[in-house]
Amino acid sequence: MAENHYAYAKALRDGVFDTDELPTSLAQEIINYERAVIGLSSAYNALDAHFTNEDDASDVLTNIDELICGIVHEVTKLQEQNSESASCRAQSHTEYRRELAECV
Repeated sequence: MAENHYAYAKALRDGVFDTDELPTSLAQEIINYERAVIGLSSAYNALDAHFTNEDDASDVLTNIDELICGIVHEVTKLQEQNSESASCRAQSHTEYRRELAECV
C-alpha cells in the first residue's frame, strides 16, 4: 500500500484533488472520488492487520491498491481535461475580443 499512499499523497501535494476553481459538478465528482480513496485506505488498514491466510490477504490488498491507483489516475485525467477545456475557452474568448477590436 505504500506505493498508493505515496501516489495519493503526491496527488494531494500536486493539487489533483483541489476543487476550489472547478465547476460544481466536477468538484463534487472529485470529492466523491477522494472519499472513496479514504474509505479504501481505511479498509486496507483494517484488513491488513486481521488476515490469517497470507494469500487471501495479498489478493484483497492488491485489489484495493489497484483501485486507489485507478482513482488517482481518473481524477488526474479529469483535472487535465478541465484544464484543457478552460484553456480552450480562454483562447476562444481572446480570439473573440481580437476580432471585435479589428471590426472597430
